[in-house]
Amino acid sequence: FPGDAYERMHGSRQVAFHLSRADLVASFGFDWLQSYPSPVEAQRAFAQLRRGLGRRRARIIQIEPRFSVTAGKADRWIPVYPGTEGLVALAVAKRLVANGTYDKGFIQGQTHGFEDFRKGLDALSLSDLSQATGVPEQQLKLLTAELSGLRPAAAITNRGPLLTQLGVHALNALFGCIGKDSVFSGMESRESFREDAPVARRLKEHPPQALLVDRVNPRFLSPLEWKDLLEKTPFVATVSAFMTETAEASDLVLPCHTPLERGHCSSPVSPDGRTVLGAAPRAVEPFFDTKDPGEIFLALAGALHKGSAPEDFDSIFMSRVKQLQLGKPFDARGAEGMWRETGGPASVSPPRATRSGKFEFDALNELLSRPDITKAGEDRDFPLRLYLCAPLALSFGEGA
Repeated sequence: FPGDAYERMHGSRQVAFHLSRADLVASFGFDWLQSYPSPVEAQRAFAQLRRGLGRRRARIIQIEPRFSVTAGKADRWIPVYPGTEGLVALAVAKRLVANGTYDKGFIQGQTHGFEDFRKGLDALSLSDLSQATGVPEQQLKLLTAELSGLRPAAAITNRGPLLTQLGVHALNALFGCIGKDSVFSGMESRESFREDAPVARRLKEHPPQALLVDRVNPRFLSPLEWKDLLEKTPFVATVSAFMTETAEASDLVLPCHTPLERGHCSSPVSPDGRTVLGAAPRAVEPFFDTKDPGEIFLALAGALHKGSAPEDFDSIFMSRVKQLQLGKPFDARGAEGMWRETGGPASVSPPRATRSGKFEFDALNELLSRPDITKAGEDRDFPLRLYLCAPLALSFGEGA
């Protein structure tokens, strides 16, 4: 089931969750203390949850097959069969709806397809869900009672199987914790991570005569997609500070400065929706005869347009820094003032670009209508499952 729950339920991937606002965090197969987009953000959120921030100390429940770092730090770990976390979420949803312990105001006013969702849950047997997940029925009931008693609550998972994503995020709708100043809210500027495989497929449909690759390594990330494409493209040039797999397959390599050898100016958005604008000068002088990537592209633009492009990249960089009103902190030699926040946490309602203009259960209802929903992923001929985990040492940390 490929896809993205936020896109299906909100009509947009631009949704942020603010863990530190929750009194209860239920994590389904998401070892967030290790594989969060930003490890620093995860540790800070964990500290705030444990301190309580003037409220009671938050409760953390971890539902996953493996006793991970997050499971070890949680108040309770519930082991499940690999790949069945979404079914546990559906079992909890079934109990919440049956008991009437959900946010009826949010469901009635801001959601679409709830009655079909209720019917789909009614068709599921708690004993079948218990057998499919390996979680005893009594434990599923106790988990539901825990999730019913604390608000605001948050159910989180990673972007894995769509059934798990949809089932877990449906709990957030039942909790009523989606919207302004809640655990889940909208974001205006955070861009979602996109796979490079679709890019390769589009290039195969319209083969380029020349390909310029800038400081990425698609031949390593998606070798099956990119190996053949790079071989068939008449001319490939790569801008890179290192001899990567893509650079090795290129006709021309344009060596650029390493990150510490060039100036830096960016505005990343943290997972809780805060925008931070950062700028820094180069930390060390270039060791080899390399150029800033900006210099390379300006030189190319000048050659293509016969000198109409500006030549001095440093001047352009500094003008951009001053335009962003960072000139003074940028020139500072001390650590003070080098970073400043440009916006608080997003407090707008999540984008609802759905057909109904509301939070939609429709994609989940479609999956619930399948008769073999509790047997998803089973293979009678090969009953073993490969369970992958991302330890901190192997995670990208691209959200930092």
